[in-house]
Parts: sequence; structure tokens; C-alpha cells
Amino acid sequence: MILLLSLFLIVDISIDTFNNIPFISQTSYLKTQFWICMFFIADFILEFFLSKDKIHYLQTHFLFLLVSIPYLNIINYYDFTFSAEVTYFLRFIPLVRSGWALAIVVGWLTSNRASGLFVSYLTMLLAMVYFSSLIFFVTFVVVPMFICLFYSFTKYGLGGIKGFAGLENYIKLFQDPIFHKGFLNTLIIVVVAVPCVTAFSLWVSSAIYKMHSISRSFFRCVFSLPVVTGSVAITVVWKWILNPYNGILNQVAGTTGFDWLGNPKTAIWFIILILFTTSIGQPIVLYVAALGNVDQSLIEAAQVDGATKLQVFWKIKWPQIMPTTLYVLVITTINSFQCFALIQLLTSGGPNHSTDTIMYYIYYTAFKLYRYGYGNAMGVVLAVIIAILSAVQFRFGSQDH
Repeated sequence: MILLLSLFLIVDISIDTFNNIPFISQTSYLKTQFWICMFFIADFILEFFLSKDKIHYLQTHFLFLLVSIPYLNIINYYDFTFSAEVTYFLRFIPLVRSGWALAIVVGWLTSNRASGLFVSYLTMLLAMVYFSSLIFFVTFVVVPMFICLFYSFTKYGLGGIKGFAGLENYIKLFQDPIFHKGFLNTLIIVVVAVPCVTAFSLWVSSAIYKMHSISRSFFRCVFSLPVVTGSVAITVVWKWILNPYNGILNQVAGTTGFDWLGNPKTAIWFIILILFTTSIGQPIVLYVAALGNVDQSLIEAAQVDGATKLQVFWKIKWPQIMPTTLYVLVITTINSFQCFALIQLLTSGGPNHSTDTIMYYIYYTAFKLYRYGYGNAMGVVLAVIIAILSAVQFRFGSQDH
């Protein structure tokens, strides 16, 4: 019975996943998981009371109770916020309970060699087909994260690991003036770029949405060009524009010979400007699509009641495009924190570290100074900062929505 219920849960998860349905927001899925988990807990309690040695039963089966708890229902009830990766794993936790039942069934089917080989190959095939994405995610995302965390506590250099460093790398990191400068530059980029990209994208998309369909498609393509072209190609063009002697900017401004990227006072602002031009394409396309999904009947009713354009936007459009805004804020924040290609191609962190960011300093420390342990420590700190900011944005975005 446990195996059949687990199979039903797998089918339910698969249907929602393949149809791109956010399962945590589906009351039907949450109810299904809740009652299946309740059955698992009831089964645990029944077996506990029927067992002769209850202490031994708890020692050997307590894990089954932990994986039978409906964590998704608890998260949804108390409105907790976790990352997509954590939520992805939580929905599979009840399936662990079926492992014991599956092992018993496999034991029955493998009583002889022929059926045993058949069941083994069939199990491997089903596992590879169904859990291929999970295996890929664990292998190339989760495992490297733990490796990075491990190396951050070691003296890992060009000659390999030379010993355990403990918190030494993290202590040096917070005492490093170059890291402080990189953190300040990164903070400036995030604080300036994220609001500007979001506000400008929303403004432009509002203007584009009112146009004819042909004009709308044209401008969407125009603003998407920097995205599909690639940041490296865009950076090369900007490097030519900002050339001290042959650049268009100096020719127009009449400041031939002035190095915009070589001046500590202007370099960081041009980095932000270039990042801005490469970041607005996707938000504009998303906002145009979100505005198309706004309920027009509500807008018409508000206009009939005498609402102004500002009131229509703030009271009707804004709540309905809030999920898109939340996505734009999170993605733009992450991209701003991970700004690297522009700096590597334009300034290499100069002049005098005026354009250093955390991401570029990680690259410089790990792959030029070969201080891998110290670079991993900076990577862990950057990941924690991004995770905290993303969680805060999700939290406030969910409350507003």
C-alpha cells in the first residue's frame, strides 16, 4: 500500500512538473501529499504499538517518521520561504518512506537469478530516466557547493592542500582592504543598477505595450539584441566607443585623449552603464508579457469610476505584475553581484582597484595568485550574501503580492 501511494505521488509530481505547474501553490497537490503523509505516520504508529521491542523499533525506524512529515504543508501553512532548490528536494522526502517497501518487493522478485537481473536492470533504467535531472543537479550544483565549502577551510594552493586553515581564510577576508573595496564597488553596482534596470524596463514596456503589434514586436527585438548578442561582444563595442583616441564618445564630447576607463572617478560608472544596457532586454520582454495578462475589465471599470492613470497602475496593474517584478529584482540582483566579464575585458579591476568586485577578486585570487582556499572562502561569502538578499526580496515580494 505504501509503495502504491508513493507511486501515485510520483505521478502527481511528474504531471505538475511536465506541465510547468508550481506544485507548492496547488491545493490539490498539497492535500494529496498531506493525506499520504498522514497514512505513512499512521502506519508508523500502528507498527510501533504492534512491535514487541518498541525501543528497538524506534531506533531502526525513526527515520521513517522524519521522512513521513508533510514538510511542504508546514511551509505553506506558516508561509516560510526557501530557495527553489530546497523546495525541490522537500517534495521528494515522502518518497524515501517507500524505499523500505520497495526493498521488500524487490526482495520478493529477486528470489532467483533471472528475475533478480531483470529487476536490477529495470530499476536502473527507471532511475536514470526519471531522476536524470536530479542526478545532474546534484552532481554539478550540490556537490561542487560542498567541495567549495570544504576548500574554504583549507590552505589550498598551487601545490595542493597544505593543511587545515579553520576560519583563517574568513578572518583574512574581513581584514583584506582589497576585498573591502571590491565589496563596496559591488554594493554600488547593485544599489544603482537593480532599481534603474527595473524602473526603466517597466517604463519602456508600458510605452511599448500601447503600440501596434508590429511596432511592439520591433521594439522588443531592439531591446533584446544586447541579450542575444552576448556580453563579450557588447563589451568589445563599448571598449571601442570609450577608446581614448579613436572612440566615438571623445570625438563627440571633444575630449580626445581622456581615458574614461582609466580614471578612478568615472570607470565604475561606465561599468554600471554597460551593465545596464546588457540587462534591460529580458525584463522589458517579461514586463510586456505581464502587462498583456492584466485583466482589462478591471482597468475599464476603474476608468469608468474616474480613476487616474496613476491610480489604475498602482491599484490594478502593479499587484498583477508583482510576480514578474519579483523575478526581475532577484535575477538582476544576482547578475549584478556576479558582474565579471565586463570588468575582465575593460579594466581588469583597475585603475587602483577602483572597479574591483567580489566576483573579479575571486577570479584574480584563485586563478592568478593560485590561492584556491582563500578564493573559495570569498565564494562562500558571496553565495551567502546573494542568498540572504534573494530571501528578503522573496519575503517582501510575497507579502506585497
